[in-house]
Amino acid sequence: MAGNGGAGWYGLLGILQAGREVRREFRERDPVACPHCGEPVRAGGEDGVLFCKFDGWRWDGSVEDAQPR
Repeated sequence: MAGNGGAGWYGLLGILQAGREVRREFRERDPVACPHCGEPVRAGGEDGVLFCKFDGWRWDGSVEDAQPR
């Protein structure tokens, strides 16, 4: 029954592995919403940087910048 993702320690291991995969996918994509207010971000200006029309937040490309406050 080892490694089947069922109950017990192997189930916990499966949850941890799935969490790592979700986190990796999050880090690899651009944000779709402002981390401060939740408004959808838009590409704008001459540089095409993602920004929030509501509060002026601009994404600088770092994952830490996309974390909610």
